[in-house]
Amino acid sequence: MRFVHVTIPEGERAAVEGVLADHGVDYAVTDEVGGTDRRPDDREYEAVATFPLPVEAVEPVVASLREIGIDEESHVVVQNVQTVVSDRFGELQREYDEQTSDEHIAHEEIRMVAKGLVPDRLTYILLSVASAVVATAGLLLDSASIVVGSMVIAPLIGPALSASVGTVLADRSLTREGVTFQVLGFGLAVASATAFALVVRTFFLVPPNVDVTAIEQISGRLSPDLLSLVVALGSGAAGARSLTGDISTPLVGVMVAAALIPPTAAVGIGIAWGLPAIVLRAGLLVLVNTLSINLMALATLWLSGYRAQGERERRGARRRVHNWTVVIAVAVLVLAAILGAFTYSAYRAGASTERVHAAAQEVVDSDRYADLTLTDVAVEYGDEPFSRTPTRVVVTVTAPGGEIDPGLAGDIEAELRRTAGVAVPVSVRFIPVSTTGGNATATAAGVRADAAVSRRRRPPGNRPGDAGRPVRARRHAPARSPPESAASDA
Repeated sequence: MRFVHVTIPEGERAAVEGVLADHGVDYAVTDEVGGTDRRPDDREYEAVATFPLPVEAVEPVVASLREIGIDEESHVVVQNVQTVVSDRFGELQREYDEQTSDEHIAHEEIRMVAKGLVPDRLTYILLSVASAVVATAGLLLDSASIVVGSMVIAPLIGPALSASVGTVLADRSLTREGVTFQVLGFGLAVASATAFALVVRTFFLVPPNVDVTAIEQISGRLSPDLLSLVVALGSGAAGARSLTGDISTPLVGVMVAAALIPPTAAVGIGIAWGLPAIVLRAGLLVLVNTLSINLMALATLWLSGYRAQGERERRGARRRVHNWTVVIAVAVLVLAAILGAFTYSAYRAGASTERVHAAAQEVVDSDRYADLTLTDVAVEYGDEPFSRTPTRVVVTVTAPGGEIDPGLAGDIEAELRRTAGVAVPVSVRFIPVSTTGGNATATAAGVRADAAVSRRRRPPGNRPGDAGRPVRARRHAPARSPPESAASDA
């Protein structure tokens, strides 16, 4: 519900009251009182009309007032209210509920809401830098809570929505402001994330030999796929809807920031560490998410019926909306094809890992190797982002007494060629075990420690779909007996 205040110019009181009566509005008119030094015949306005309206009624009522001469120089103030107790208002609300099932706020209101979402330039710069630095720290610390905190302070939703609102309402200054702030914000975010990451690396605030691509919060941003596109499209639609409905825009802003801030920080880390694979993959994610959010916000507002006021402005806005929609949609489709290639590559890598593990398990379970237990299968992939073929397989088994048949690696290679169609070298790593209770207990902890070391040293492509460095995908099987000593290679 809205409460509207309208200043009535001199001589227009009867016309305004007629419009309000035609719309069935329950209104009150108060005589305007000027300063004591002003004569009655010098007053610009003669009265102020106040009245409650349903959200859907604001636009048609204000439009009718414009038609009788209440132009933009007159004050039209629209307030958001929670409750109105009035029989006539209830009748008006039911009338508009029958006409439309969707709340459609006035053009002036949605324009002002969009402008209010964009902070002043200094505040926007400070929040952009702060959110990028906090996100970079969260990624390097592998802390999801810190990354979420960076999303809360990110001021990204305002510029995206103001650009879309300005486009559909033919407000070029609002569109220009939204686009400018988006470019400025991302530029500052990447620059500040890079600078902070360089400081962290230079002053050894993280271990000097750390593999940043193995950090979970970073590696999660290095696998762009079609699901990322879905998140961005949903963020844009929800952001536009938050302007016209009762959805909390700040909460939707966190969702928008979730699609943009972490990968932007990952770009800065990639630049600081000199890893172009991180820059390209995270940068692709930032680009496709940004375009998708803008596309869906623009489409949602247009389909919701928001248009410019004048006929000439409507034609211009229609043309600009069409042109921008086509350009952004084509760009999103091209990027979606790349994301689809990454998704298919991840699927192929996962399927290859399953086949390799099944072949290794088949060999180890044979009668010849009945005393062995398969504990781990690691599949390494090459650098190609889209052609995911295994380059090396490392099989870890437990062997009683530390003895192992040297033909195991060859048998696994042959099984891989026969069942999986994969010709790849196989290395066998074995862990000697003993059945004595004391030794078994001691070496079980040793195996767990060895597994933990392997996880910490795991290269960036451990997950299907990752590329840029050799990938190791693991499958585990429970050991039949506890190990006794440190691991060795065979």
